[in-house]
Amino acid sequence: MDWVYDNDFDSFSLEIGEFIVARNILLADITDAVFMVKESKIDADVDAKATLTLGNGLELVAGATELDARIKARFRAADFGIPYLEICPKYYIGLGIKVSGMSKFLELTPVDNTLRIALDFIHD
Repeated sequence: MDWVYDNDFDSFSLEIGEFIVARNILLADITDAVFMVKESKIDADVDAKATLTLGNGLELVAGATELDARIKARFRAADFGIPYLEICPKYYIGLGIKVSGMSKFLELTPVDNTLRIALDFIHD
């Protein structure tokens, strides 16, 4: 999974094509996804500073082929401020996808799993 700059001021995308193709998963087979932002790699999921899910901040984006599949993430204004996401601290991110017939999420490990919030990251 890699970050993709998608030229949009309030969102970013994560490439998932190689991950799903290597496991014979089609983008259409993904039934759920979760993107979490945590202060520490060992934080419990319930302690995440922000959690996005399909239809609630996450969107599946098809490409020309399955290798071009992406998940687009868009934070909401409510995701920012104390005790949520703040400007400048280093956060760790994780992405999980669930496919029909699976009871657990498959976790994607990004090449760079850190995130920093810049002052002008989100605009109204």
